[in-house]
Amino acid sequence: MTVNFWQAKTMPYSWYPQNTTWLWCGTDQPESQNLNWKIPITYEFNEQGFRTYNFESKKNNKVNLALGCSQTMGIGLPVEMTWPFEIEKRTNIVTLNLGLGSGSSDTVARILNNVAGIFDIHSVYILWPTNSRFELYNQDSIISILPNRGKIEHTWYLDESNSLQRFYKNRNQVLTLQELYKFNLHEIHYDSDWRVPGDLARDQQHSGYQSNLNLANMFLTNEK
Repeated sequence: MTVNFWQAKTMPYSWYPQNTTWLWCGTDQPESQNLNWKIPITYEFNEQGFRTYNFESKKNNKVNLALGCSQTMGIGLPVEMTWPFEIEKRTNIVTLNLGLGSGSSDTVARILNNVAGIFDIHSVYILWPTNSRFELYNQDSIISILPNRGKIEHTWYLDESNSLQRFYKNRNQVLTLQELYKFNLHEIHYDSDWRVPGDLARDQQHSGYQSNLNLANMFLTNEK
């Protein structure tokens, strides 16, 4: 049966395992880790494959949503050092981390379209992924395409102009959902200036705790 991954009021699709705990994930692998890193990290995926609360337990809560790619998900960091966790701590509102490693602007718009009618959303915080990424849809799964994974047949999609058009399309989808469901919207693009120089996560590829604090500060400053 064909699955409509953009169907409203449908639990979102994740390419991570469900109800599983991992010690290593994505680029955060033993061979790439900072050997001076002392803080333990686990990746606990909920019943839908997201690194966040059980969805069913939060349906009666007013929630924030955090959307983006691996920087939002928190690759290379414990949950407590991610910017969505910091948003929750400062707003005192349950914040569902819906970030997915290798996510794209397609991923952001698709997931928000799925969940907007399920949860009572107070605010949506988006760290928009780099524009050149995109999703391909199969009958029962989604493939995330990044520039370094692209094949010759993906060249058209990876074009700078087409990537920008895809971002505009997805952002307009988000704005339409905002108008429909009346949530607050706060956006930062991945390529903007939020990183703290020299601040790295355990995998030495993603930005670390200070950069995540900086993101939270930027989101909440824009909120006022």
